[in-house]
Amino acid sequence: MTSGRDAYDCVFCAKVKNKDEADVIFLDDVSMVFLDNHPLFFGHSLVIPKEHFRNMFDVSYDTLCELSKRVKLVSLAVKSAMHSDGVLVITNTEISQSIPHMHIHVIPRKRGDGLRGFMWPRHRYESVGHMVKTRNLIKEALGNAIKESGFSPASQ
Repeated sequence: MTSGRDAYDCVFCAKVKNKDEADVIFLDDVSMVFLDNHPLFFGHSLVIPKEHFRNMFDVSYDTLCELSKRVKLVSLAVKSAMHSDGVLVITNTEISQSIPHMHIHVIPRKRGDGLRGFMWPRHRYESVGHMVKTRNLIKEALGNAIKESGFSPASQ
């Protein structure tokens, strides 16, 4: 979580305080869901924690788990209400994050909607060795993150 000053200046924190705005879809003790005011497609919604966290790196595990439950429900609702073929669920952390308050986008998608490859040019690993090296780097960093967090993942 960030300083009170960050929360004081935060557009989304102000939105939580003014909960009766026309774009608000859902509000409970943990989260707020509202329409993005510059939607990729109509129905594009944002799920935010009511408590101020800058991004996913700062949000608590408990809050993130609770947000995930709401993201699933909102995804089902957006898909149904917008008659979409599916949804794109995405969050930015620091890069391209326009509002410094943790938020998760739920964007309705239809086949042929023009977003094919719109933000991720695909690459191939140079070799199996390159893939293994990349995997090992991430596995090591994940092990460190697990130790630092105290998280205890379920056994396989």
